[in-house]
Amino acid sequence: MKITAAYTREQFETMEALGRQIVPDFYSQYLPPECGDYLMRSSHTIGAFEAQVGEGYRHYMVEMDGRVIGYFALHEEDRTMVLTQFYLLKEFRGKGIGQRVMDFIHREAAELRVKEIQLLVLRKNEGAVGLYKKNGYFVAAEVMTQLGTEHTLEDYLMQKKFDRQ
Repeated sequence: MKITAAYTREQFETMEALGRQIVPDFYSQYLPPECGDYLMRSSHTIGAFEAQVGEGYRHYMVEMDGRVIGYFALHEEDRTMVLTQFYLLKEFRGKGIGQRVMDFIHREAAELRVKEIQLLVLRKNEGAVGLYKKNGYFVAAEVMTQLGTEHTLEDYLMQKKFDRQ
């Protein structure tokens, strides 16, 4: 497995194409199809990725045997790292890849000396919630995230704290 920083238009094109495979399919398990479509359009396009870079996000692609199989983004605010957009193709979930990505994220957090990592995760996404709990994250709050549609995501705000000066 390889994690590569993504910052070029070509890389963002790859991520958008991957998002079109992952995002609507993933959310269709939990919500009406228009929710996944909305999330795809609002956060997983080339334009959205480029705008996120302007806001300080760092994007990464996850590769296996030369094939991009997922992506995620990190950004920092006041010594807090935020993990967002962590998606893997369905056939690669549950195979330890998520744990390897978490190890990478924790190394980044140590290097940057952040005090905590935060993320939002769909409450019904038991696999991801379990991965985060296994890695020392706890549920800090239950959050209702309003979509641009009439729908709402029921998320957990999860955190992992570090004792760093």
